[in-house]
Amino acid sequence: MSKPLSERQQDFLLEVNPCLPFPAQKIKLWYDDFSGEFYPVQHHTYGKHMKNSFSLHYITEGEGKFAAEDEPLRRLGKGDLFFICDRQLIRYFPDEKKPWKYCGISFGAPEMTDFFNSIGWTSSRILFHDSLTDRIGTLIKETIEKKENGSVGQYDLLGCACQILSLLENHCANALPLPSATQLYVSRVKEYLETSYSDPDLRISRVADSVNLSHPYLCRIFKRMEGCSPEQYLLRHRLSVAKRLLSETTYSVGEVAFLCGYTDASQFSRMYKKHFGISPTKER
Repeated sequence: MSKPLSERQQDFLLEVNPCLPFPAQKIKLWYDDFSGEFYPVQHHTYGKHMKNSFSLHYITEGEGKFAAEDEPLRRLGKGDLFFICDRQLIRYFPDEKKPWKYCGISFGAPEMTDFFNSIGWTSSRILFHDSLTDRIGTLIKETIEKKENGSVGQYDLLGCACQILSLLENHCANALPLPSATQLYVSRVKEYLETSYSDPDLRISRVADSVNLSHPYLCRIFKRMEGCSPEQYLLRHRLSVAKRLLSETTYSVGEVAFLCGYTDASQFSRMYKKHFGISPTKER
């Protein structure tokens, strides 16, 4: 009799068997040849058009031009790749003398919208020839060859699609700059202020001590990153919370002042009116 899976094992199985955001029939692969073999040679410029899918085009030979929206046309060649975003105006066409050939993969929309949003690909773009474009192109070409030989199944298509999405996800994650030490310090200070604003004895010198920085140095880097001093940031946050409490709760003005770190309701009212141009009483 088999033993029941532990909760940890069950969680792991769920993690490695995700519910894919797209069915196999939403994936399309193709190979296009504009030299005359598949299509007649066309020497005119294509107008702008829009697609209702996300697609990657890997150029295997020749040249052509591509542009999104009102951007200038860019010349592309062998090894380059262009991405077409769902419902965005684009224009692309083969070169007259050296018309391109490309292979491609498309994903149905809206199933894949969240994925491309998550990696920051919210508009069409170009990836110039490098190891990433070659790896994507190779995956597409190999799967197309299997398809032409009649040996491709839906799991081959899913495998190809998942590998490409994994490459894109890792590429975009690695492209993001790591936060600098200054950014980390400022982020920690902001978090401290936003969670301790109700303390009437809160002092910036104490916050500086909590991150092992001198008070003057903390103020310099904070203002450089945020455009205001830590004191100003704390004031704005307190008054922002106060405005929400006045409009969404039945607390009195004095209670709101106390909850936002003010021991003197009159001082709170003066600061509130100076910041918002209206008294807390009238706000209520």
